[in-house]
Amino acid sequence: ERMAADPGLVGQAFNLSNGQPVTVIDVATRVLRLMGRTDLRLDVRSEARNEIEKQYLDSSKAQRVLGWGSRYGLDDGLLETIEWYRAYLSEGDAGGGRSPFA
Repeated sequence: ERMAADPGLVGQAFNLSNGQPVTVIDVATRVLRLMGRTDLRLDVRSEARNEIEKQYLDSSKAQRVLGWGSRYGLDDGLLETIEWYRAYLSEGDAGGGRSPFA
């Protein structure tokens, strides 16, 4: 809403995070746990070259410029997203789902 109201923000990039650094493996593990999928295991091969070892999103620009702040903890946000995808995919048509961000 803030970006739409201020033409000076057009084209700017903003990182959004809850301020807690987590690894991709941690996010994937949390998703499996929240989905109740104890039958699945991650397959991590560590074959990529020249990857940045540690990457973190810094949302301080979004906080400062947009007045944005996280309203969810990571697990709560992931759970709501999982529930949205389950509902969206169960409806069977790509246009029938409602965005969790609406």
